[in-house]
Amino acid sequence: MSQNRDQVKLRASGKLMISGEYLVLDGARTWAIPTKYGQSLTANPSPGAGLKWRSVDHNQKVWFEGLWDGEGKLIDFTDSDTAETLHNLLHFSKLKGHNPFSGWNVSTEVDFPREWGLGTSSSLVALISKWLNVEPFELFDSSMTGSGYDVAVAYYNRGCVYRKGEVRKEIVNVDHVPTFVEHLYFVYSGMKQSSKSEVLRYANIDLSKRETLVPEVNKLTQEMLTTKELSDFQTAMRKHESLLGTILERETLNEDWAEIDGAMKHLGAWGGDFFLLATDQASDFDLLREGGAQLIIPWKEMMLDY
Repeated sequence: MSQNRDQVKLRASGKLMISGEYLVLDGARTWAIPTKYGQSLTANPSPGAGLKWRSVDHNQKVWFEGLWDGEGKLIDFTDSDTAETLHNLLHFSKLKGHNPFSGWNVSTEVDFPREWGLGTSSSLVALISKWLNVEPFELFDSSMTGSGYDVAVAYYNRGCVYRKGEVRKEIVNVDHVPTFVEHLYFVYSGMKQSSKSEVLRYANIDLSKRETLVPEVNKLTQEMLTTKELSDFQTAMRKHESLLGTILERETLNEDWAEIDGAMKHLGAWGGDFFLLATDQASDFDLLREGGAQLIIPWKEMMLDY
């Protein structure tokens, strides 16, 4: 198949899962938003065959380099896990008739600290799928595990309500900003949690117990999307935390931070990255900082502008 040999420049947004964590794997609807932070890709045609790949972080520090020959053989790399994932994504694209090894220099750049967990891998899938014209969810499923909600956000650069059905993914674009947005914040925990290990841990929970929570979480997602009052949003957040805490057999953030007046909720895998805070009490910020919270970002400063 012929391939565009002009320079290609692309960008994909990061993501945050507001509701439906874990249960999205069992068909629950999840509400996710795109972030202002993301990842970019620049592909320049080069003479001869092969592919040279270079990835830098938000400080322009190289965190991965890889080199493939014209047949797609991996010749050299700096990180084995990244090399394996990227190798699989590129070869799946080749199988689909879009050859990335025909002479390219590719560079990618994330504009956020990768430990924030905003979707380095999912935005990479979105970028490769756009560059090589490969269906994004087929590409994702070829090499990664999970629901794929993060790929939907990164690929379309839109918020969405997402459902992983047995046969197909359901994606409804949602450009929603709560009316009380000035009281919503993302708090960085300074911790990192492996989504892959959490998916495996969740899979060991009895399926019937998990499935009974799907309708309840779907209802809470709808309430969070439609309520006009901060207090109602906080109530939905607390109920969501409580339901997941019960099935995961873990304490909720509201239990861990009982002195906080506002509502707190995990986003994605429990125990890492960011969590959501809904509060109109200034004293909550002092308590969070005293408790070790490293960074507090207002919703408007995190969410991608529409």
